[in-house]
Amino acid sequence: MKNQRGGNKNNKKVKKHRHFKSVFNKANMSEGNRMKLEKLESQEALRREESTRQLETIFSRARFLTYICLILLPPYGIYRVWYRHSTFNKTEKYLWTFVTIVFIAKLSRLIFNW
Repeated sequence: MKNQRGGNKNNKKVKKHRHFKSVFNKANMSEGNRMKLEKLESQEALRREESTRQLETIFSRARFLTYICLILLPPYGIYRVWYRHSTFNKTEKYLWTFVTIVFIAKLSRLIFNW
């Protein structure tokens, strides 16, 4: 059996890889397009960094403690969510308040058979 990449040209199952110059090759770009590409790359890097920062914030030690308090001690958990120096944004504050109210309502309904 011959080398499939170059030796056996009659074999149709062999995939030929065509090498082409990418449009994103900076060496072939004009100065304006190169600057635009660098700007897009920097914006993408900032987005990735922001996403990483958000994940670190979501799983921080203080937030984890707040999540536990929301389940075990709902009033104190709500206080921690709405505290002035809390890392929760406005949407998260309203969402966690709503979830906690529904949790308390379901729990009281379960306990008192309403």
